[in-house]
Amino acid sequence: MDKLEYLKTTQRFVDILKVYESLLSHESREQARHYLDNAELEIACESFVLAIIDESIVVAPSDRQKLLSLCLILRLDHESVFRSDFWEIAHPYLKR
Repeated sequence: MDKLEYLKTTQRFVDILKVYESLLSHESREQARHYLDNAELEIACESFVLAIIDESIVVAPSDRQKLLSLCLILRLDHESVFRSDFWEIAHPYLKR
């Protein structure tokens, strides 16, 4: 991904994070922000998706679709950091 695409993708993630971060636990919010601040967008996105699932955060269908698109752009369907079964967990949640 080139730099401009990375910046656009980062902004798309930040826009979604801003909507839901106040609903997350302090630890989950800090973790997502930490990885984002360290230019680890893939890890920030993965941790955010896992947090919203684990914490049963209600996410609008349109935002789930946006997150699904981001995960695919970031290739989280191929490689993840926190959980080897990330895609098996995230995909059904995000596509509903």
